[in-house]
Amino acid sequence: MYKKLGILFWIVVLALFALCTRIAYLNVAKGDNYSIKVLEQQSFTSKTIPYKRGDILDRNGNVLATSVKVYNLVIDSKVILSNKKYLEPTVNVLTRYFDLNDLRTAIKERKNNSYWVAKKNLEYKDIQKFESYLNYEYADTKEEETTVQNTKGIWFEKKYKRMYPYNDLACSLLGFANSDNSATIGIESSYNSFLQGT
Repeated sequence: MYKKLGILFWIVVLALFALCTRIAYLNVAKGDNYSIKVLEQQSFTSKTIPYKRGDILDRNGNVLATSVKVYNLVIDSKVILSNKKYLEPTVNVLTRYFDLNDLRTAIKERKNNSYWVAKKNLEYKDIQKFESYLNYEYADTKEEETTVQNTKGIWFEKKYKRMYPYNDLACSLLGFANSDNSATIGIESSYNSFLQGT
């Protein structure tokens, strides 16, 4: 009995030793190749969540400065060019809803680019029909459904844009906020820590 257990013990030890030796060999000989393969399969998204700058009102509650939500059309050329069946449907759908000149060439020029802002400061009404189309609301035929399914690499990035409803009224007093949500003059600057948002 003890002899059989001893033999089994040494077989397990030898198997573990052989396994460790093989792992060490693969790590030294081909470790870089496997690391690259693993990193290629991993994906991550990094998003800055937009924050709304506070409003400035007069004593009667009239809005003198406010922030409105706008959208940037972002195109991921890498995804679109990853499969040849994605390019044509994506270009056709985008050019139907947005004024984008020579889009096919622009995508091919940015073939390694995963983040390209093609249009800035779109309002919700500008993107509503496009989003409805992608949700099959306007897809009437099987061909349109296929087009929608093959439309890839597009999303809308939310941002806030500073608006002054009364244009230049009290502009010296109010000041202004930059696109990066910082202010240098006027009330916008004086109360920046309160208005800035998180």
